[in-house]
Amino acid sequence: MARSYPRFLLSNPTNTKSVGPFIVHTIFPKGILKVDTSSNIVFFIEVWDVCTNEERMNAEKDAAKWLHYQNK
Repeated sequence: MARSYPRFLLSNPTNTKSVGPFIVHTIFPKGILKVDTSSNIVFFIEVWDVCTNEERMNAEKDAAKWLHYQNK
């Protein structure tokens, strides 16, 4: 069964303590990633699932690829 929601959600809120933009990863490992706009580096700032470093790094790479294609 295909999922009916997106894998990544981009958010750039203006009324938060932390400066955005952020990417919400909605499948395993779920969490919030920070986007460094100067270098387009994506990294987790909060992970809600227990996962290995390899799984976390793979999700970060996927998010970076997704962001790259969103900016084209």
